[in-house]
Amino acid sequence: MSCGNWMIMGAIIWLLLQGQAPYPAVLNVLLVAAVAGVITHVPAGLGVLEAVFIALLAHRVPEWQLIAGLLGYRALYYIA
Repeated sequence: MSCGNWMIMGAIIWLLLQGQAPYPAVLNVLLVAAVAGVITHVPAGLGVLEAVFIALLAHRVPEWQLIAGLLGYRALYYIA
C-alpha cells in the first residue's frame, strides 16, 4: 500500500509537470526529497521538496513550472 501511495504522489507531480520529465525521474526525485525532508527535520518538508526538485530537475523543466507544479501538488495531496 505504501508503494502505491508513493507512486500516486509521483504521478500527481508528473501530471502537474505535464510530462516534461519522465515519470521514473520524477518518482526518484520525490523519494530523494522525502529522505532530505526527514534529514532536515523541517515540518512537512516545506521548502526542502521544492529545493530538491529544482536542484535535480531544473535542466529538464523550467523553474517556474516546477514551483507551480509543486504548489499544485501540495494543494491537491494535502488538502484533498
